[in-house]
Amino acid sequence: AAGGGGYVVDDARRRIEGIIAATNPARLNREIAVIQDELERVSRDRTEAMARRAGLDMGYLGKAIERMRADAGQNDK
Repeated sequence: AAGGGGYVVDDARRRIEGIIAATNPARLNREIAVIQDELERVSRDRTEAMARRAGLDMGYLGKAIERMRADAGQNDK
């Protein structure tokens, strides 16, 4: 990469360029999506468990959980 001297030392520049060259954006995007799906699942499970323990009766909470389930179902297709 062309750049002005003195901004990044050569060793750091080479290391950064190597990381960039080795990065596969499509694979990275897929891995991020998998992590997001897992976070949503864990969040949904914890929210449901918390609601059962606390005996919460909040209509919007149930609707939110159903939306999360529907979204998760769409992602599985």
